[in-house]
Amino acid sequence: MTQAGPKETHVTLDAEKALLSTDKQINSIQKRTFTTYMTLKASLVHVFATTFVVMVATAPIAACAQQTMVIPAQADAALFTPQELEQLVAPVALYPDQLLGHVLMAATYPFEVVQAARWVRDPVNATLRGGALSAALAAIDWDPSVKSLVPFPQVLETMDANLDWMQQLGNAFLAQEADLMDAVQRLRQRALADGRLKSTAQHVIILEGGIIVIRPARPDVIYVPYYDPYIVYDPWPYPAYPPYYFPPPPAYYIEASIFPGFYYFAGGVIIIHFLWDWHRWDWHHHRIYVDARRFNVINIHHRPIEHDVWVHDPHHRRSVPYPTPTVAQRFEPSY
Repeated sequence: MTQAGPKETHVTLDAEKALLSTDKQINSIQKRTFTTYMTLKASLVHVFATTFVVMVATAPIAACAQQTMVIPAQADAALFTPQELEQLVAPVALYPDQLLGHVLMAATYPFEVVQAARWVRDPVNATLRGGALSAALAAIDWDPSVKSLVPFPQVLETMDANLDWMQQLGNAFLAQEADLMDAVQRLRQRALADGRLKSTAQHVIILEGGIIVIRPARPDVIYVPYYDPYIVYDPWPYPAYPPYYFPPPPAYYIEASIFPGFYYFAGGVIIIHFLWDWHRWDWHHHRIYVDARRFNVINIHHRPIEHDVWVHDPHHRRSVPYPTPTVAQRFEPSY
């Protein structure tokens, strides 16, 4: 959407009415998406244009963590509808459970995701593997969920390139964790019923008491799927809420053993055990359990946690305001 130019001196009443009529036709989801996108993007452009690029080139990444993203807090708004939740989670609902968990948790820390995406683009950092990568990440104060996405640069790139979607996804997970988890299961059930979700050489589909679990076919290799939601969830039931769709990068190829609409990276990602398998889903009770011991090893810059259920950490939010005062009060008692 482009900004309106200076007001002309001869604007007719009919023209003004037409503009007002057009504005009223914009539905609520478009308004929220655009507002979030423009606010977040403007803040990011300001921060990175003036400080971040220079700091990455001249100072340790820890210094970048001191920068904050300032976004005006919004008034309390209506909860996301089931249609909006499915629209948001559609492009990642068929990720393996572990990877999906990392994405949803990390989306609640948008500034750190942006930092990580840019860090991975550095040619020196892009070559790090195994122990060298683990050692480099140990020196950076990012949430474990963000660090766990570093071995998946294509996922970080997708999140960084679609800031409005990432922030809304994170906000939905913060405000409606149970509802978002149910939306994931509805989408998986739909894809399974249509015959488009099945076990392959890349992942295994497991049914557990009505819940669909997706695990890697090989425990040490993860394949990141890209797929067209219109095909995989065909027919898409909400024309007014079209699903987000992110086309695969050129390096992806169509996997012939899967129905049309699925794309897989030609080579899987060999996991780094230091960053993997530290949480598990409890779909029935709508929570994510964490292995506190392993979590604390990754989250070395902070006081060890003692609980075994994932809880959002306001520190890693980096001053990005929460979507509503109600959500803010849960994590910032002094709000």
